[in-house]
Amino acid sequence: MLILPKVSYDDIYYSALIHAVIVLFLVTIIVFFVMRLLPGDPLIIYVAQTAELEAMAPEILDELQKEFGLDKPIMVQYLNWILGICRGDFYTSIFYREKVGKLLLERFPVTIHLGVFAFIIGAFFIGPLNPRLQGGACAEQH
Repeated sequence: MLILPKVSYDDIYYSALIHAVIVLFLVTIIVFFVMRLLPGDPLIIYVAQTAELEAMAPEILDELQKEFGLDKPIMVQYLNWILGICRGDFYTSIFYREKVGKLLLERFPVTIHLGVFAFIIGAFFIGPLNPRLQGGACAEQH
Protein backbone atom coordinates (compact mmCIF):
# COMPACT_ATOMS: atom_id res chain seq x y z
CA MET A 1 0.00 0.00 0.00
CA LEU A 2 1.31 3.40 -1.02
CA ILE A 3 1.32 5.98 1.73
CA LEU A 4 1.41 9.56 0.52
CA PRO A 5 2.63 12.39 2.72
CA LYS A 6 -0.04 14.66 4.11
CA VAL A 7 -0.09 18.00 2.29
CA SER A 8 -1.68 21.07 3.81
CA TYR A 9 -3.63 23.69 1.90
CA ASP A 10 -0.92 26.21 2.78
CA ASP A 11 1.67 24.09 0.97
CA ILE A 12 -0.56 23.89 -2.10
CA TYR A 13 -1.24 27.64 -1.96
CA TYR A 14 2.43 28.61 -1.66
CA SER A 15 3.43 26.16 -4.36
CA ALA A 16 0.83 27.61 -6.73
CA LEU A 17 1.93 31.14 -5.86
CA ILE A 18 5.58 30.32 -6.58
CA HIS A 19 4.64 28.70 -9.87
CA ALA A 20 2.52 31.74 -10.83
CA VAL A 21 5.43 34.12 -10.14
CA ILE A 22 7.80 31.97 -12.20
CA VAL A 23 5.35 31.78 -15.11
CA LEU A 24 4.72 35.53 -14.95
CA PHE A 25 8.47 36.19 -15.01
CA LEU A 26 8.96 33.86 -17.99
CA VAL A 27 6.06 35.45 -19.86
CA THR A 28 7.55 38.93 -19.38
CA ILE A 29 10.90 37.72 -20.71
CA ILE A 30 9.31 36.04 -23.73
CA VAL A 31 7.06 38.99 -24.60
CA PHE A 32 9.80 41.58 -24.20
CA PHE A 33 12.48 39.75 -26.16
CA VAL A 34 10.17 38.45 -28.91
CA MET A 35 9.08 42.03 -29.54
CA ARG A 36 12.75 43.03 -29.78
CA LEU A 37 13.53 40.16 -32.16
CA LEU A 38 11.06 41.47 -34.73
CA PRO A 39 12.88 42.94 -37.70
CA GLY A 40 13.47 46.66 -37.52
CA ASP A 41 13.48 49.29 -34.83
CA PRO A 42 10.00 49.89 -33.31
CA LEU A 43 10.45 53.64 -33.60
CA ILE A 44 11.46 53.51 -37.27
CA ILE A 45 8.52 51.20 -38.03
CA TYR A 46 6.13 53.69 -36.42
CA VAL A 47 7.67 56.69 -38.16
CA ALA A 48 7.61 54.84 -41.50
CA GLN A 49 3.88 54.12 -41.05
CA THR A 50 3.17 57.81 -40.57
CA ALA A 51 5.10 58.67 -43.77
CA GLU A 52 7.40 61.06 -41.89
CA LEU A 53 10.57 59.00 -42.23
CA GLU A 54 11.97 60.77 -45.29
CA ALA A 55 11.33 64.21 -43.81
CA MET A 56 12.82 63.37 -40.41
CA ALA A 57 16.44 64.22 -39.66
CA PRO A 58 18.63 61.53 -38.08
CA GLU A 59 19.11 63.80 -35.04
CA ILE A 60 15.36 63.76 -34.40
CA LEU A 61 15.32 59.94 -34.63
CA ASP A 62 18.19 59.81 -32.13
CA GLU A 63 16.29 62.16 -29.83
CA LEU A 64 13.15 60.00 -30.05
CA GLN A 65 15.17 56.86 -29.34
CA LYS A 66 16.60 58.53 -26.25
CA GLU A 67 13.10 59.68 -25.19
CA PHE A 68 11.74 56.13 -25.36
CA GLY A 69 14.91 54.55 -23.92
CA LEU A 70 15.64 52.57 -27.08
CA ASP A 71 19.25 53.81 -27.12
CA LYS A 72 20.15 51.72 -24.04
CA PRO A 73 21.32 48.09 -24.07
CA ILE A 74 18.51 45.54 -24.25
CA MET A 75 19.03 44.23 -20.70
CA VAL A 76 18.80 47.78 -19.32
CA GLN A 77 15.63 48.30 -21.36
CA TYR A 78 14.15 45.10 -19.87
CA LEU A 79 15.04 46.03 -16.29
CA ASN A 80 13.65 49.55 -16.75
CA TRP A 81 10.47 48.07 -18.24
CA ILE A 82 9.99 45.61 -15.35
CA LEU A 83 10.75 48.24 -12.69
CA GLY A 84 8.34 50.63 -14.39
CA ILE A 85 5.59 48.02 -14.42
CA CYS A 86 6.19 47.29 -10.72
CA ARG A 87 5.78 51.03 -10.02
CA GLY A 88 2.61 51.15 -12.12
CA ASP A 89 4.29 53.20 -14.86
CA PHE A 90 3.56 51.64 -18.24
CA TYR A 91 5.45 54.42 -20.05
CA THR A 92 4.31 56.18 -23.21
CA SER A 93 2.91 54.44 -26.26
CA ILE A 94 5.01 55.04 -29.37
CA PHE A 95 1.92 54.79 -31.55
CA TYR A 96 -0.57 56.92 -29.57
CA ARG A 97 1.97 59.19 -27.82
CA GLU A 98 -0.07 58.85 -24.61
CA LYS A 99 0.57 57.06 -21.32
CA VAL A 100 -0.23 53.35 -21.69
CA GLY A 101 -1.84 53.29 -18.22
CA LYS A 102 -4.33 55.94 -19.37
CA LEU A 103 -5.08 53.95 -22.52
CA LEU A 104 -5.64 50.80 -20.45
CA LEU A 105 -8.02 52.61 -18.07
CA GLU A 106 -10.03 53.91 -21.03
CA ARG A 107 -10.48 50.37 -22.34
CA PHE A 108 -10.96 48.66 -18.96
CA PRO A 109 -14.77 49.11 -18.73
CA VAL A 110 -15.27 47.42 -22.10
CA THR A 111 -13.01 44.56 -21.03
CA ILE A 112 -14.93 44.07 -17.76
CA HIS A 113 -18.24 44.16 -19.63
CA LEU A 114 -17.03 41.52 -22.10
CA GLY A 115 -15.65 39.33 -19.29
CA VAL A 116 -18.88 39.45 -17.29
CA PHE A 117 -20.92 38.70 -20.41
CA ALA A 118 -18.68 35.71 -21.25
CA PHE A 119 -19.01 34.44 -17.66
CA ILE A 120 -22.80 34.67 -17.82
CA ILE A 121 -22.87 32.82 -21.13
CA GLY A 122 -20.58 30.12 -19.76
CA ALA A 123 -22.30 29.73 -16.42
CA PHE A 124 -25.91 29.69 -17.53
CA PHE A 125 -25.83 28.24 -21.02
CA ILE A 126 -22.73 26.06 -21.26
CA GLY A 127 -22.56 24.94 -17.62
CA PRO A 128 -25.74 22.81 -17.68
CA LEU A 129 -24.32 20.86 -20.62
CA ASN A 130 -21.53 19.55 -18.37
CA PRO A 131 -22.21 15.83 -17.74
CA ARG A 132 -20.83 16.06 -14.19
CA LEU A 133 -23.61 18.46 -13.28
CA GLN A 134 -26.40 16.33 -14.76
CA GLY A 135 -26.05 13.36 -12.44
CA GLY A 136 -25.00 11.04 -15.28
CA ALA A 137 -22.39 8.30 -15.34
CA CYS A 138 -19.54 10.81 -15.17
CA ALA A 139 -20.92 12.33 -11.99
CA GLU A 140 -20.98 8.94 -10.27
CA GLN A 141 -17.33 8.28 -11.05
CA HIS A 142 -16.09 11.49 -9.43
